[in-house]
Amino acid sequence: MPTEFEIPSKDLQGLIDEALHRAAEIGIRGKAVTPFLLAELERLSGGATLRANTALLLNNAGHAADIGLRLDRFR
Repeated sequence: MPTEFEIPSKDLQGLIDEALHRAAEIGIRGKAVTPFLLAELERLSGGATLRANTALLLNNAGHAADIGLRLDRFR
């Protein structure tokens, strides 16, 4: 992943703790937790977590495409 999108773990942990506290406070449970946390982390980080997750997704897709092209040579 491009380093410009990385979020220091100490900063991220604080955001996660705050988002989890908020979820518990308002009674978010079960399968609603993940989408709530992603949205809350985006809000708390000013969009940094969304940018980091998007960069990670695009980076992984690029690696998958490279692997696919290399495997295609064996056909």
